[in-house]
Amino acid sequence: MHQAVVRVVLFLVTLVFVRAASAEPPESCKSPRDAVDSVFGWLSPEHHNPAKATRCLDRTGRSAREVRESALRIKAIYAARALKIDPEKFSDEPGWVNPETRRTSFVPHDALPGVVVEKQADGMWRWSRTTLDVVDEVFEDSLLIGEHGLVRRMPAWMRARAAGMELWQGLALALILVSALVLRQAIRFVLKNRLASFAERRGARLAAELVKVFATPGALVLAALMLRLAYPELGLPLGVAIVSATVVRALVVVAVVLALYRLVDVLAAHLSLRAEASASRLDDQMVPLLRTSLKVILVVAGLLVLLQNLNVNVASLLAGLGIGGLAMALAAKDTIANFFASIMIFVDRPFSIGDWVKVDDVEGQVEEVGFRSTRIRTLADSLVTLPNARLAEAKIDNLGARRHRRIHGTFPLPLDTSVERVEAFVEGLRAILWASDKTRKDNFEVHLSQLASSSLDVTLHCYVDVSGWSDELTVRHELLLEILRLAEALGVRFALPTRAIHVESLAASGTAPRAPEPAAPRELGPLVDSFARGGSASRLGAIRITSGHYPRADAPE
Repeated sequence: MHQAVVRVVLFLVTLVFVRAASAEPPESCKSPRDAVDSVFGWLSPEHHNPAKATRCLDRTGRSAREVRESALRIKAIYAARALKIDPEKFSDEPGWVNPETRRTSFVPHDALPGVVVEKQADGMWRWSRTTLDVVDEVFEDSLLIGEHGLVRRMPAWMRARAAGMELWQGLALALILVSALVLRQAIRFVLKNRLASFAERRGARLAAELVKVFATPGALVLAALMLRLAYPELGLPLGVAIVSATVVRALVVVAVVLALYRLVDVLAAHLSLRAEASASRLDDQMVPLLRTSLKVILVVAGLLVLLQNLNVNVASLLAGLGIGGLAMALAAKDTIANFFASIMIFVDRPFSIGDWVKVDDVEGQVEEVGFRSTRIRTLADSLVTLPNARLAEAKIDNLGARRHRRIHGTFPLPLDTSVERVEAFVEGLRAILWASDKTRKDNFEVHLSQLASSSLDVTLHCYVDVSGWSDELTVRHELLLEILRLAEALGVRFALPTRAIHVESLAASGTAPRAPEPAAPRELGPLVDSFARGGSASRLGAIRITSGHYPRADAPE
């Protein structure tokens, strides 16, 4: 990530400072623009002529050599501070009046308020005499390029010019860059391998993580600061000074973005620990999405700030991208809808990771919730991907959010079952539910619900306290086994769908087969009481029920 950002920075710097050949500077001083362009234009590498650069300087009390030196010093001071002057920003009207001061004078750059260009008595615009005095004072304060600076004592071969710079300037700039890199590595090593280790030994884990986060960005900022303090003293050409200043600003932006980028990982790790401790598993899925979103926002914001520091009009760039962005938004409307739907899912929390849900014709366990879609694992072990926009509009049946699991069943008894056996069967079912430690005792129903055309339907409705589908099946299995044991003990059969077939020949001959009589069951009353007491016929807990009088098996029906 760090290397990729640095490459982007270098590419943008190169792109911004590749300039085409400019037109020839003016030779008159009739307007504010001409006065500024005359100095910087005739001192540019493509039109270097110091004699013509002095035409718009106030010559009062100065020799031609001194005026020429003043022009060079103006260029050197602005270059040292990387103060780029664009003559196109100034008026080309000879009678222009400063709207702020209501005077015929202006400051070319706010960073040097003492440097003023004003309209003279002859109607020409010139750099004032006071301005040239200020320029001399500022220039002489430099230890390297001043009147008594080290540059004056250098041998002639060190003053040789190449690519717009003197040899000593190139060597000094390279030395500064190398020193900045060495300083960065040294600070990074001390912070990450010494201070962080010391904090970990002291038990300050969070402090150690923060030191590791800010070690590299902090070292990068200090290296950029070293470069910023050093290059103004070199008297670099304006273009090189502007590039150096831009690189410094870009390094600071990169360092800040890199620090925040790594800080997001620390924040995400802290949130992950809290999400694991929470009951909802949807938080576990939201943390990586939040981390990715914050990183994308940081990178985009960092690029915009970087472009702004490279003198790119970000507002115009965004406006130009607006039309294309509108077309892209229309083409990607489904993606945008899914994105906002995912936000609503995280806000409303209709389900959590691991919940068993039913969405229209899809039923399964939620495995993953993303910014575009949600993945559900079905009973067939297939993975169904549903767009979040569909989930936002669909009816979601969250079976995993049930407080209790419902068990419902209908047990059809043959029509010839006696009333006493039906009543005993119903009371036995209630005894089973009362005896189970998994069923809710405050909400269950067991009744003879319907006299159907082929059966007597007994309906059972209850809730069980279990947490998962597997536990629900286990309890259901145990209850059904107890019900089968009850039916077997009472001699109660379950009715099957039947179809009456009349065979006339057998009926006419009187040889129609007779249905076998069911085996005589044991006494009903003691059997139901056995289920209620948890006898051998039932392994459930002991519950006393009131079943009334049950006839013996041999009593007439």
